[in-house]
Amino acid sequence: ATPIPAPPPSAPPPAPRAAPPPAAAGGAHSLLTGADFDATVARIVDMGFDEPSVRAALRAAFNNPDRAIEYLFSGIPAGLEQPRAP
Repeated sequence: ATPIPAPPPSAPPPAPRAAPPPAAAGGAHSLLTGADFDATVARIVDMGFDEPSVRAALRAAFNNPDRAIEYLFSGIPAGLEQPRAP
């Protein structure tokens, strides 16, 4: 009696690739500037934060509004705070 060989293990199906995040207008590396920046500042100020703090948080967050709001709630991490120009 000859042993019957086991079937080769089947490989699991490949994991689906995550869809890339939608690119912001102007490309994935665009920064808020001009009217877009001012509108973002106004929206965050409308949430109850003072404008100088909002502008400082946006500077520390490289104009990323989501990160700036996080900084407004939790504080700007040491090393990211930049002194204002005179």
